[in-house]
Amino acid sequence: MSNLLSNLGLCRRAGKLEAGFDSVKQAVVNRLALLILYTEDLSDKTKKEILFLAGKYQIEAVLVPLTMDQVAQMLRKKIGVFAITDQGFVTMLKKSLANLSDDQPQSEQSN
Repeated sequence: MSNLLSNLGLCRRAGKLEAGFDSVKQAVVNRLALLILYTEDLSDKTKKEILFLAGKYQIEAVLVPLTMDQVAQMLRKKIGVFAITDQGFVTMLKKSLANLSDDQPQSEQSN
């Protein structure tokens, strides 16, 4: 989990992360967004709008196993939706997410 947060932070510092619904929407409409990430506690209405935009512009939208509070520790703001605008960061974040999902079943089995 911390690897995913640190990679998001790196992406933000590089200026390749759009955060918040309005910024993400603008990046999608301007065809800058390559990947949309949203937190598990995002409101149903916002999630519906993000998934609609992602489908309309054919951009992958991925649920990340984070809450807005966890993201707030990194960004100092409660934000639930992000757009990644660089292919290198997209690849890195997808690897982080894949590692999380690989670790998930193992930790559930050990309980």
